[in-house]
Amino acid sequence: MWYLHLLILCVGFLILAKGADYFVEASSSIAKRLGISKFVIGLTLVAVGTSIPELASSVIAAINEHPDLILGNVIGSNIANIGLVIGISASIANIKTRGRLLKQNGYIMLLATFLFSIFAFRGIISNGEALIFLILYSFYLIFLLYVNSNPKNNSQPHDESRIYFPGGLTGDFLVFLGGGVAVIIGGHLLVKEAVWFANFLKVPENIIGLSMVAVGTSLPELGVSISAVKKGYGSMLVGNIIGSNIANIFLVLGVSALINPLRITDSTIVFLIPFLSIITFTFLFFIIKSWEIKRREGISLLIIYSLFIIFVFVFQLT
Repeated sequence: MWYLHLLILCVGFLILAKGADYFVEASSSIAKRLGISKFVIGLTLVAVGTSIPELASSVIAAINEHPDLILGNVIGSNIANIGLVIGISASIANIKTRGRLLKQNGYIMLLATFLFSIFAFRGIISNGEALIFLILYSFYLIFLLYVNSNPKNNSQPHDESRIYFPGGLTGDFLVFLGGGVAVIIGGHLLVKEAVWFANFLKVPENIIGLSMVAVGTSLPELGVSISAVKKGYGSMLVGNIIGSNIANIFLVLGVSALINPLRITDSTIVFLIPFLSIITFTFLFFIIKSWEIKRREGISLLIIYSLFIIFVFVFQLT
């Protein structure tokens, strides 16, 4: 029986990897054709696309009134995006990126994390606060459209490896959608089978939301990011992570808490949210200090994330 689950796990990984490859290529091609910077594409199309697993699982959890699963998923995913995804990507190759737009969006990610912390310390995220999150996310998208209209923020580096798909812009969008669907299907299969193996190995279910589900729903970001770093798309990679973390807080938590207010546990307030704030600040510090995330910094993020997961399993935090 277990070998069938292992086979599905491997198939999910292959679907995710290939889908991520086409997803990145099509996204970059769309950016080139429309004159939109790769960073903005990463912050919008790629970020929202790879956040769909978090959104889908959190909406289902909200409908079924499982706030711990939602919070564990979002907090765990944001931590995994930085510690695991950026950590692995930077360990493969130095991630070079620069620009005022990156700094601005990094500050917005920090603001989103700060607002989430403030709301959470009250012990609940209400419908009204959820609406604030969704309004802020709408303004954020408008901000991206505004900065993209400024020629200074919209320069495109020369890219000799650019692949154009048949059918012009329509073909690009079809490949983008197909790649996105493959990423989501692959991520779903990996999450499902990872949860099965967690239960099979007697891992307590009360930490699955924070660990296995969070890591699983971050696998699309990981697949896209590894593909992007190999192709030298550092701005798209970082844009994807920043945009995904913003979307997880403003969009995913916003929609979930609008369906049902989210009650926050003491362990989330005392440990998880402060850790999320610290790793978010560390990520931005690594970027801004040299506009490059070096291999040693990627390894340090991986070590921090490993310690976090060990701590979660030892103390069984939810």
